[in-house]
Amino acid sequence: MTRIFRKKIFVETGVTLLELVVALGLFSVVMLSATQIFNMVMQAQRDAIISQQMQEDMRYLMEIMTKEVRMAQVDKHGTCVDANKVYYTNGNYLDFMNIEGQCVRYFEQGGRFMVRRGGTTEAVTSDNVEISNLNFIQFGEVPLEQPRIVINADIEIGGEGGVPRKTVDFQTSISTRHYE
Repeated sequence: MTRIFRKKIFVETGVTLLELVVALGLFSVVMLSATQIFNMVMQAQRDAIISQQMQEDMRYLMEIMTKEVRMAQVDKHGTCVDANKVYYTNGNYLDFMNIEGQCVRYFEQGGRFMVRRGGTTEAVTSDNVEISNLNFIQFGEVPLEQPRIVINADIEIGGEGGVPRKTVDFQTSISTRHYE
């Protein structure tokens, strides 16, 4: 009787090859799923960071530009734009006289949104953001109606470190506060 009992214990303590293959298969499926979920989370995080960078650049651009364009003055002497006009645009750039009497031009150069005030030119957007198809459209003119500017552009960001580039169509309107 002791011999049968010992044999039974010896047979039940081992793992069969089939059990081992099934366990490895389940482990592989769990690990592949976890890796795929991790990759999806990382991609979503990269997309969120790219969108945040784009929003920060555009918020900064709009804050500066909106304030200055709204406060544009009628150029009574024609030094920046035509005499007795607020804005001048040919579609590619926007010229006006700011509240301090400086001639200002907003334009795109080398994929960056630029501003020239007096003799100084500076980029308003960061190196990460690329502007294309920038277009300024003017509606209205003093004294008949309140002038406003519509700005259209394609904005692209990303493309570094395997991150796909994101493109956004941008459009906004800014009206002047100057009434005559």
